[in-house]
Amino acid sequence: MYIATPPDSHYAYSLQVAAAGKHCCVEKPMALHAGQSRAMQQAFQQAGLHLFVAYYRRSLPRFAQVRQWLADGRIGEVRHLHWSLSKAASEADRSGAANWRTDPRIAGGGYFADLASHGLDLFQYLVGDIVEVAGISTRQAGLYAAEDAVSASWRFACGALGSGAWNFVADRRVDRVEIIGSRGRITFSVFDEHPLQLEAEEPLSLVIEHPEHIQWHHVQGMNAHIRGDAVHPAQASEALKTDWVMDRILQRG
Repeated sequence: MYIATPPDSHYAYSLQVAAAGKHCCVEKPMALHAGQSRAMQQAFQQAGLHLFVAYYRRSLPRFAQVRQWLADGRIGEVRHLHWSLSKAASEADRSGAANWRTDPRIAGGGYFADLASHGLDLFQYLVGDIVEVAGISTRQAGLYAAEDAVSASWRFACGALGSGAWNFVADRRVDRVEIIGSRGRITFSVFDEHPLQLEAEEPLSLVIEHPEHIQWHHVQGMNAHIRGDAVHPAQASEALKTDWVMDRILQRG
């Protein structure tokens, strides 16, 4: 089963799927807050079923390359990760048109909940669990009920620090991640397909395009996991960590 509705219905629908005895993939973010996500994960675990979350970036080849560079120690020990994501307000945002993505009752937040969740989940796949986090959010333009500007800082279990700045009423689109190491740096984007840049003893610039169907590797991985041939990286137990991080940043839950 695939639950592709807005986040406010993920909790109820997923419990129905678990009760029906079906494996499931639910869209991200997993739920409105970590409390719901935890109950969902437990329901599937108790039923002996698999619950996946559509954090498909964990399965994309371009991010597998970044993870391999880190595992190989190409930039030494990770010291800091920073992500800057911004975009201008759309005409729909300015018009006040109905949009579930900017209604906290439906989305659990605004564009931050919808978009930043992808990156916060990916970073934990690349660098490790986030164990401490704090954030500030505000409504700078006041175009909708949800926050439109967020900043946060965090600490990974490995000791590396992280920071993020997200603004959805800015002058332009920017999507840039920089991982700073003791012997080099890696830069890439979460959503855009800019080249992966490795600044190290042997510098590299790689273009790794997404597959035609963006969730292809994610779906293949779910199939292999259910068959017992592999372990899928985007399980509910991992997505729950991301909801916990967002709860702390948005001070919700």
